[in-house]
Amino acid sequence: MAKKLSKISKELKVGISVIAEFLNNNGYDCEENPNERIPEEAIEFLRNNISAYLQESNIAGQDQNVQEKAVEDYTFDPPVEIKLIDCVSKHKLLIENIIGFTDYNWRYSVAKFHGTCSQPVKFSVFDEVISKILLIKEMSLIEIGNILGLNVADEAEKNILLSAIADLKNDKMVDGDESFYWLTTTGKQYANNGVKFSTFERDFELYIDSTTGFKGNCRKVFERLKSQKQETFVKDNLPNNIDEVKPLAEIQAPEIHFPEKNYILQSCKPIGIEGYIAQVWIVLLENFREQSVRALVYDENRDCIVEELSEALDSNEDLKQTILEKLIDKDNNDGISYTNEDKNSDQIDVESSLISEQEAYDNAIIENNPTKAEEIVKNVELTKRHFNSVEFEVELKRLFEQTKCDLWIISPWIKKYATMHRIPFFEQYLKKGGRIFISYSKPENGIDEMADPEALEKLEELETKYHNFYITQMAPFHFKYVWVRGASEGDWFYSGSFNILSFYVKKGLTKVRQEMMTKLNWGAEENDYFKEVLSSFGNKYLELYRKSVQSIIIDGVQVDRKLLQDIKALNSNKLKPFTNTIDDNFDNEILELQIQKDELFQQAKSEFLRSELEGINSLVQKYASDSNLSVEKKREVQSKLNVLKNEYPDNLDEIEPIQLQIDALKVHDLSRLSKPRNFNNKDKGKFKKKK
Repeated sequence: MAKKLSKISKELKVGISVIAEFLNNNGYDCEENPNERIPEEAIEFLRNNISAYLQESNIAGQDQNVQEKAVEDYTFDPPVEIKLIDCVSKHKLLIENIIGFTDYNWRYSVAKFHGTCSQPVKFSVFDEVISKILLIKEMSLIEIGNILGLNVADEAEKNILLSAIADLKNDKMVDGDESFYWLTTTGKQYANNGVKFSTFERDFELYIDSTTGFKGNCRKVFERLKSQKQETFVKDNLPNNIDEVKPLAEIQAPEIHFPEKNYILQSCKPIGIEGYIAQVWIVLLENFREQSVRALVYDENRDCIVEELSEALDSNEDLKQTILEKLIDKDNNDGISYTNEDKNSDQIDVESSLISEQEAYDNAIIENNPTKAEEIVKNVELTKRHFNSVEFEVELKRLFEQTKCDLWIISPWIKKYATMHRIPFFEQYLKKGGRIFISYSKPENGIDEMADPEALEKLEELETKYHNFYITQMAPFHFKYVWVRGASEGDWFYSGSFNILSFYVKKGLTKVRQEMMTKLNWGAEENDYFKEVLSSFGNKYLELYRKSVQSIIIDGVQVDRKLLQDIKALNSNKLKPFTNTIDDNFDNEILELQIQKDELFQQAKSEFLRSELEGINSLVQKYASDSNLSVEKKREVQSKLNVLKNEYPDNLDEIEPIQLQIDALKVHDLSRLSKPRNFNNKDKGKFKKKK
């Protein structure tokens, strides 16, 4: 739906003149008029590319606003694998590495019971006095009456006392008869607490962990997890008697049994059971200082670590070992495997440094100095140099979220699964004004397909959609790089075995391939290779621009507004990152092509003006001989000429002769002109005399 220019300007917080200039430079005709209506296609193009344009143009005070707006408008839910890794990274120790993770069906049951329970009720005056008397010793009815000042020989006073004792007997606090009353064990307990109890019956449920035997508040834990009911299930760890029910009920159903508050479960019977599985993720971490493995349980639904289940699983060594064995593929070199090889010196140094930092962090926690602890963690993050597969996923996410510069991804292979998961991050980055350059390899043998067609198609769509996205294929290579250029803290890069566009930590795998990446400072050697890659990109986009300009054909074709727009839309914006960086010949050719394009555009404009004027002139000549010329036809031809006047303000001398001819046209058909008002018509009002 088309929108007014003023509305788009307000929405993006970008000046009207800036938007008009941007659209006109990219083939869209746009007057600097608040009421100018912008078509939907142009609006989408504007939203996708205005941030990059502002950043490149250094338009102060506007780029930050529009970038923030663009990111706000384009949000997406990261893949579960990335959310999981990011969450776990916040919980792992400095001396821990993520081994891998897997989805897991955590089994539990819900056992249903019918219980008879007692609950505390405040004593009446009689209840309290009688209980305190019987706490001292057993007494007869007469003795109790004498202490209370009641004459049990009097029928009315006797009935009052018997009624009070009967209530206590019904509550199983008092036993005996008129000759001898005493407090039961329960009665003594409640008498000491100053309350009595009443009984009630109620159904209740207990959640039973069938996976680890976790005895904590299972109800609280499992109610929060996404679960599925199971028709068949193993009935493990179920309570067999009331003594086993009570401790579970005290945690999960305190309204049934909670001795501290005098809620007591007197009896219960099972009435049913249901089996469930909770869908969670299990993550294993290696502690290289202690040479141990720790388990964490991740809930995708709430994006958090389930502390209770993590502790339960971590203490179950057998189950933890079983899961570890699933994550280790002993028969596949791509899987995680243990090795007897000695660690190299770099790895030893890194681990030694992290062990020291962990000790400093632990001391800061003991000293109750959270500020110091936070500084230690932050320093480790900033100085971290080595990343395994899952750690580098977190680092990539950080780059896309926290930087807004040039990201160069040098990846030999392009595979569908990995690429499709990267594209949402790419789009988010492009919309906030950052630039992305992707280079992939040509096949070494000339046969292998280095890029999946579907994945490559999606990347090429980004190339068309965004002015700040670039992709090219280079001579065969095997190395993997991520270059960060133009960041506020300087340039750096990552190098290793992690192929960004063909490897992804995939959901459902029972192993994680441990690719490695190392963060390095930018140096002279990298600068030399960067120039080579930069030149490859520049030559590709220069060739595309050259072909576009050379494809413009004016001679012998009918020039229309679409052709004018297509020529106007041809610009060298994609070449901006490569100008003044490759060599003078490169820049000179760009300039020559721009001059050639401008000349062709002016030629096309002149040809279009000539053609349009000829058409209008022919129409005027036709109307000049029309003895019955209507007002509408004269207005029609005038409107056509007015459009040209607006489009060609510098060519009015060519337009004026036709204007004179239109002015000379005589309208002969006056039948549709407005008739004089009938001022005698009462319904339409009357003239009023001047005062």
